[in-house]
Amino acid sequence: MTPNSFRQSKDNLVSTLDRSSRAILREHLSNPSGVKIAPASALPSKEEYMNVYQQIQDNRAYDLLLTDESIFQFGQDKAPDGTEVLRYVFMQSFRRFVPFEKSAFYDSVTDDSEEEYRELYYQSEYCYIHNHFPFYLRYDYNEHTCRGRLHPCSHLHFVLPDAGRIALKVQLNPFTFVMFCLKIAYRDVWEQMILSEELKVKIDNARTSCKRINAKNWTDEHADLFIT
Repeated sequence: MTPNSFRQSKDNLVSTLDRSSRAILREHLSNPSGVKIAPASALPSKEEYMNVYQQIQDNRAYDLLLTDESIFQFGQDKAPDGTEVLRYVFMQSFRRFVPFEKSAFYDSVTDDSEEEYRELYYQSEYCYIHNHFPFYLRYDYNEHTCRGRLHPCSHLHFVLPDAGRIALKVQLNPFTFVMFCLKIAYRDVWEQMILSEELKVKIDNARTSCKRINAKNWTDEHADLFIT
């Protein structure tokens, strides 16, 4: 991915999030702190997670800050051999959004007052509850450290032991990474986006534009381990 395509993917992402039916993007930093802090382990302890999360907030080292204070980082660099290195991180906050229809207030409103209460609810802190298990996802792309099935060139880290990597046959861009996270952690936003034909086309185009990884970095013998 060239620096231009990397930047363009981020710009397209911001414009798409700004058009979401529910306001989800609080802040976008076009030139975030150069220090890309992320948990050292793929399965961080709660203490490590909280410490890193707070460092990112304090240093404004995020690219995107969501309305619930969750964080996205997008890093692009070069390995010692000159090949490309990508790292994207999503760290969900310890606050979780609750739609009005699932809140404790919903059953007490009448049809006449529903819209008024809905607006007041979304403007208050009551629409958030404590998130005991924040979702963490990291994407890595690094040909230099690639070791076949042991350490795939392109892979996702879920909250799994460090050896648990989900290998990919494509190189993700910031747009596709965020859409994947939204689909998992913010289902209501994702569902509304794909109901818009224009946004759905943008999402599909971003996905199909992902570069296929050179076959030297994976073999047919191990193809069952890789997700297209």
